[in-house]
Amino acid sequence: MNSIDPTRPLECPFCNFAGDAVIKLERRDEAPGSPNVDAFYIICHKCGAAGPLELTSHDAIWQWNQAPRRRLLGG
Repeated sequence: MNSIDPTRPLECPFCNFAGDAVIKLERRDEAPGSPNVDAFYIICHKCGAAGPLELTSHDAIWQWNQAPRRRLLGG
């Protein structure tokens, strides 16, 4: 049985690129005077698709890995 490594992003759910996806950190100001909030997301190097913003890198990977994958014919 193959198990998915929850610490590594799977291939891109949009273009099926299996190279390295990047975990990005985004700092956001929610409102003037409020503290900055760190948010993480996964982005594909090939097509630029990005996953949802999450509070931890682990959650960003988990959300990315939950997206349905297209299986391309012949490849």
